[in-house]
Amino acid sequence: RASLPLERWEDEARERLTKAVLSAMSKQAALDAEVEEAKALVPPACTPEAVFASLDRARKGYISVADARSLLEDFGGAVSTSEFSAIVREVRLQWSWDDPAASTLLIQERLSLRDVGLLLCPAGSQERAAVREAKSDDELRSALYLLRNSEPCPTCTARVQRDADAAGCPTVTCPICRTAFRCFCVVGDPRGGWDSSAPPLSTAGRFQVSRLLGTFARIAGDAERERKKLSLLASYDSCGLADVFNSLAGAQVGFSLADLRRAFLQHGLPLTERELGLLGQRYGPSRGGGVSMSDFRRQLQPTAAWLTASTSMSMPIS
Repeated sequence: RASLPLERWEDEARERLTKAVLSAMSKQAALDAEVEEAKALVPPACTPEAVFASLDRARKGYISVADARSLLEDFGGAVSTSEFSAIVREVRLQWSWDDPAASTLLIQERLSLRDVGLLLCPAGSQERAAVREAKSDDELRSALYLLRNSEPCPTCTARVQRDADAAGCPTVTCPICRTAFRCFCVVGDPRGGWDSSAPPLSTAGRFQVSRLLGTFARIAGDAERERKKLSLLASYDSCGLADVFNSLAGAQVGFSLADLRRAFLQHGLPLTERELGLLGQRYGPSRGGGVSMSDFRRQLQPTAAWLTASTSMSMPIS
């Protein structure tokens, strides 16, 4: 049989790889949907600060594998060191990689408050956006406090509290744009505090958090196995992945969710709008805009394939 012309062979190989990559992305979306279902069962009182304080009983400033293991063992579960490492890696893939310190944080086998926030906060929530935008745990504490204990100005969105001396009158004036509006957040009457004053988690809350951790550990392992399976395909390397990226982005520097939706339809792969939104949360930068090549590669290559390059960008962490 006559061999295929080189150009046609390359086109067919690119199509096969594109479909395999889209299939892997679809599986990522399904795994993320499973995590969101587990998050929905966690009681509202289990805030990131409360969960962090409950697990970090020694006040080390981070959660170790021993802390996570202690929680899971209370409810008949278990987590190995490798499973905890997988949790850390998968959570860090959800970081805003606008932060240059994120690549350094990938190699630390511990969970910060920001990591716990990504584990707990539902996709698309204001709290999750605050987690991704925060550059330190202290900055996140401030952001979460303001979200719970202030209201946004309807004109400029600046966060505003009402002075306790004006408790009888709900009308306030925004100090930024001078818009008058009704505000029901009174200074000194917090709806949620810092982690040092957070009440202990209930037994039901601890159980659901342990369940979420167990679910996330399993899903983190599944996600990494999918990346490794994808890496075994012929032509799958940085160049091959770049070809798939270019087919999605066209002449642009990044691709949008609309581009991704169109690609799934063209290749006959089912994807719900919810799953598409979860892929946007996973791949998209917190600053908005299209998915870049670095965002794309980071989510699809096995951790070992790009860890060395990422750690070369390391910076001191405050």
